[in-house]
Amino acid sequence: MILVVEGTDCAGKGTICSLLADALGALLYKTPPECMRAEQDMVNATASDVDHYHYFVRVVRQASEEIAVLAKERNIVVDRYWMTTVAYHRAMGLPAKIEDIGDIVMPDRTVYLTVSPEVQDRRMAHRGMSPGDIRMKDKQRLIRAEYEEVISGRSDVIRVDTSNLAPEEIVTLILEELHL
Repeated sequence: MILVVEGTDCAGKGTICSLLADALGALLYKTPPECMRAEQDMVNATASDVDHYHYFVRVVRQASEEIAVLAKERNIVVDRYWMTTVAYHRAMGLPAKIEDIGDIVMPDRTVYLTVSPEVQDRRMAHRGMSPGDIRMKDKQRLIRAEYEEVISGRSDVIRVDTSNLAPEEIVTLILEELHL
């Protein structure tokens, strides 16, 4: 099984992914892939929006290749994938779409984590601002709207608002939805 966790900044993806991987006995796979992480902060800080998009399209393609191999051996929990690339870049004003990324391995299920703007602001202040956070700070409302557009009509998406739930409660809800 390939389970992808998507959502806006500070929705709790990192924590939830780790807990889900443990609960499922799955491998945790984080994007960007290890071989591309050194570029990420520089791209977030200095790249044009178009170059930023091209980098993240490459990220998803590389991740897909690696996930395809890993998924043959065991279950995978993926921390961000194609939906994030599309939603974030649409919020930047680019006409991003899944077709731009090409033929990639698709998840069996996707978890979409949401968080209220107030809780998101508190969490961002607590953790500090990464170059990616700084780049997208004023676009969070647009990002939420773009995620809604991307997931509309999809039956494979589990939606969970993380604003007022403990991570363990969120994982329990997801496992129940997965019937595990």
